Amino acid sequence: MPKRNKPYKVRQGLGGKFTMAGSEPIDSPAVSLRMPISLYERLTVLAGDKKAAWIRQAIIEKLERDISELNSED
Repeated sequence: MPKRNKPYKVRQGLGGKFTMAGSEPIDSPAVSLRMPISLYERLTVLAGDKKAAWIRQAIIEKLERDISELNSED
């Protein structure tokens, strides 16, 4: 089975950290979540085999909205 393309590269050296190509390192502890199968099926339709990147982007967008709302309340 051929290796699949991954959205990160391995930085050689101390610790061999994973980094996104062209982005900041992804070196936080792993986060895991469970969801209803219906939500997972919709995620699979939208994101395909790029679920992690899709979820990461969704989190970024939600954080930006929440921070913007907090700032507008001040």
